[in-house]
Amino acid sequence: MHRRNMLVVCATLLAMTAAAAWAAELKPITRHKTKDLVISLSSESGQWTQGNNAFVLQFTSAATTQPVDVGTVALSTS
Repeated sequence: MHRRNMLVVCATLLAMTAAAAWAAELKPITRHKTKDLVISLSSESGQWTQGNNAFVLQFTSAATTQPVDVGTVALSTS
């Protein structure tokens, strides 16, 4: 039982480390400032390509640079 608990803890730490490393490798594609927010679009490559793209859309306070919860977000391309 003790061995199983250690494996679960190690797997959890590995997953958290991998997620943090992936987030640290994001490069900005574009950034726009509105009244009170900065909206950033980032990806691993730092480029928007044709086809499927994996990306992060982040909203931060222009004054404090802290993340802001903006509720439900919809994104469309044309």
